[in-house]
Amino acid sequence: MIFLRFVTVGRRTDDVWTGRLNWVSLTIGLLAVLFLSFVGNFIEGQSHGVGVAHDFGAGVVFTGGWVFMVIDAVIMLRMRLAEERDWRLLRWFEWIRPIIAALSVVAWLLCILCYYSLHWKQHF
Repeated sequence: MIFLRFVTVGRRTDDVWTGRLNWVSLTIGLLAVLFLSFVGNFIEGQSHGVGVAHDFGAGVVFTGGWVFMVIDAVIMLRMRLAEERDWRLLRWFEWIRPIIAALSVVAWLLCILCYYSLHWKQHF
């Protein structure tokens, strides 16, 4: 799906910055997918080193996921604004993707805070 989005955006735009953002989103998305295999192959409770690989992979997957969504939302808005020329002419449903991207950033921050607060309490 990440590659299909990359190809679709590449065919619909000739803008240099949108093309660069498209390559960045492809790279980040593929890295997140690669580290998803760490989460699936290293189960958290097996041994000490395996849990670290699982947690690191999960961190990269979730961080890469929200970064990919934010970049994808920016790409979509840039493409639509190139067509409409005024952000006030965008339809209501075109704001759903940026809203979901913003909510994913908030959820990621809350997960990071909860993760570190639980580990902080275990050490003291």
